[in-house]
Amino acid sequence: MLDDIFHAFKVLRYPSAWGAVLGGVFFTIMIFAALAYGSWHAISLIDLTSNAWLNTIFEGIGSILILMLGWLCWPAFISAFVSLFSDSALEKIERDNYPFLPLARSTPLSNQIAYACNTLMRSLFYTVLVLPFYFIPALNLVVYLVLSGLLFGKEYYIAVAIRHMTLHDAESVYKKNKLSIFLTGMVIGAMFLIPIINIFAPILGVSFMAHRLYRKNSSPLRQTLALPP
Repeated sequence: MLDDIFHAFKVLRYPSAWGAVLGGVFFTIMIFAALAYGSWHAISLIDLTSNAWLNTIFEGIGSILILMLGWLCWPAFISAFVSLFSDSALEKIERDNYPFLPLARSTPLSNQIAYACNTLMRSLFYTVLVLPFYFIPALNLVVYLVLSGLLFGKEYYIAVAIRHMTLHDAESVYKKNKLSIFLTGMVIGAMFLIPIINIFAPILGVSFMAHRLYRKNSSPLRQTLALPP
C-alpha cells in the first residue's frame, strides 16, 4: 500500500491533474459560498425569541454549526466535482503506467453527473447522520475513517473501474473486494485530514485507487480484465 501511495503522488506532475483540482476547488467554493450566504440569511430572519441578545446567541450557534457542517462536507463536495474532471488525469496514469490496458469506455457526461450527484447526496446523508459522534473525542476520528472507507472507497473505485467495465460489472467486482477497497477509502479519507495535502486529496485519491486496482498482478481489476503480468 505504501508503494501505491508513493506512486499516487506522481499524478501531480500532470497539468490535467492540476486542472481537475482547480476545477473542483472552484465549483466547491462557489457552492459553499451560495449555501453559506443562504443559510446565514435564513438564520438572521428567524426570530426565535423576543429577546434580542438571545437571538444573537442562537444566530452565533447556527453560524458555528454551518461552518462545522461545511468543513465536514468539504470532502464529499470536492470529491464529486473532481470526479467530473479526473478522466484526463486517469488517462495519463493508465497510459504511462499501464499501457496494456484496453481503451477506456466512453461514459456520457450526463451519466457521470448523475452518479456524482447520487454519491454526493449519499455522502451528505451519512455525514449528517453521524454528526453527533463528531463531538466525542477519539471516537469522532474512528467514525470519520470508517465512513470514509465506506463512502470514498466505493466512490473512487467506481470512478476508476467504470472506465473499463459497465457499472453492473464494477459493482460485482466491488462486492468481491469490499475489504481492500474499504481500506483504500480510509487512506483517502485520512488524506483530507492533512493540511495542504487535503486540497489535492481528491486527485491523489483517484490516482491511489488506480494504482491499487492495477499495479499488482493480484489487484482486483487486473485479474477481472485478465491483464498480462
